[in-house]
Amino acid sequence: MCPSHSTSITTPRSGATATRLPSIVDCLRSKTASSSRAPVAVPVIDTVGAGDAFEAGHLCEAINGAEPRDCLDLAVRTGAFACLAPGDWEGYPRRDELGLLDSSEPVTR
Repeated sequence: MCPSHSTSITTPRSGATATRLPSIVDCLRSKTASSSRAPVAVPVIDTVGAGDAFEAGHLCEAINGAEPRDCLDLAVRTGAFACLAPGDWEGYPRRDELGLLDSSEPVTR
């Protein structure tokens, strides 16, 4: 998460405390550096869902406080995985599969 953006509020009458957790937008705004990364070459089966996978990978790392380059790395990898299978979500990887794209052998789904 982005703990520096958490806000605690205590109500005067009841003394109850509520914590506002950061939104995804708050987390993304805190990332001020820009990054670039080369694409991952994969045999494209279907590009449907690749953009959603890219965004999901980026947001997953961003809300966990990762650096922009790490957010982009996961985004590129998840987007590439999505292209390996037909359909919109069927090619999405599990975290333990992300290293497969570094293999010298082709990855298929």
